[in-house]
Amino acid sequence: MARKQKLWLDNNVLNYFCKAGCLQQLLAIPDYDFATTSYIQLELEEGVRAGVISLNVALAAIQQGVIQVYDTNVPPLCNVPIVDADESLRLCVEYYGGFVLTHDKSLIKDLRQANLGCIPFEDFLQVALKNGWLKGETVNLLGRLAGI
Repeated sequence: MARKQKLWLDNNVLNYFCKAGCLQQLLAIPDYDFATTSYIQLELEEGVRAGVISLNVALAAIQQGVIQVYDTNVPPLCNVPIVDADESLRLCVEYYGGFVLTHDKSLIKDLRQANLGCIPFEDFLQVALKNGWLKGETVNLLGRLAGI
């Protein structure tokens, strides 16, 4: 059995998947172990408090352990000052490996310059369609949500 790749999810892609109603379907993809950081979890919680009810699906997946949350405020990562969610994702992919799934152009550029794993959201959508993980209508909706 092939080893699963760790796929780090940023807040924007979690938001898109929740709004499109396909997060649970994607979390069933057998190729990946899904992860995020405590910074992203806090952003999701803030979003729910602000009225983005669809983000409850992501928080439920975190609570169930389907999306693992890595805390950057504990060893071995706590010795690096982190000021935002993007930095927390970068640190985790650097330390634990895997790929960050993001639509953030500056984060994509930073990860690539550092030779760290990154999957641009647009590329992921094409792979998801090709592999049958998502239907064409869902991919189109996700593309519209992301402004692609």
